[in-house]
Amino acid sequence: MTHKGYFSSGSWDNRRFRSFGALDTHGWVADMVIGEYALPGKLLCPTSPARGSEVWNESKVRGGGAWRQIQDDDVQQLIKQGYNTNYTQSWYMGYTDPKTTDLIPESKDTRFTKGALRDAALSIAPASLVPMFGDTKAEALDTNNTLLIDGVRFTGAKTISDGPTIASTSSGDDVIGRQNYVDFGPAHGRGSKVTVGQIRHDRIYANMAFADGGVTGDDIAAFFVDFQQGLRCADTNQDGGITGEDISTFFQAFEAGGC
Repeated sequence: MTHKGYFSSGSWDNRRFRSFGALDTHGWVADMVIGEYALPGKLLCPTSPARGSEVWNESKVRGGGAWRQIQDDDVQQLIKQGYNTNYTQSWYMGYTDPKTTDLIPESKDTRFTKGALRDAALSIAPASLVPMFGDTKAEALDTNNTLLIDGVRFTGAKTISDGPTIASTSSGDDVIGRQNYVDFGPAHGRGSKVTVGQIRHDRIYANMAFADGGVTGDDIAAFFVDFQQGLRCADTNQDGGITGEDISTFFQAFEAGGC
């Protein structure tokens, strides 16, 4: 845990209002490197279709709204230093909660959210129900999510889940605030090839890690090394992502260690 009970300095993104600083100074990946807890870029999930993070896409490291313009040579150097990941951070860890109970204009805008998760916020929800990290949904055909490493273009991982949205109940009523977990996705196991939208892979299981372990920098480093500590959840409907249907047994199965 970082200063004043924060689990991290928030979301990892080079765009203003998506994070609290540039990729090499702020965000959970930068925290790991700067704090010398771990080098996330050296501890990628070996079976994930994604080989790095979407944050290194050219459209996200340069252009209007960037914390700073990161040129190609600097991108490659930072990736070599460990500033990379193919896991997806949860919206809770990056932003905690909206500042209002109304539906906010943009769920991943720091102007409308409370900021990085801290231990005090866990007093209002069971820590075992607060996801921190998970395997990513890898969209192979989305060119805005790809990244270059040593001249080779790879599929990029989603950097953070989408957060609160409007969900419909079985009776047709709208519910504000339900979490959208579609950016988590399977990275393990083998099944039938999934060809849905921009997804092209045959993975069927996703691992999740939750906040109930009193996560500190050292614990997160260990999490990368032994990701099986978390929850394994199947892509039951074979759509290439972990959705509400897939996580219907999410919490019931967690205490048993998997689903």
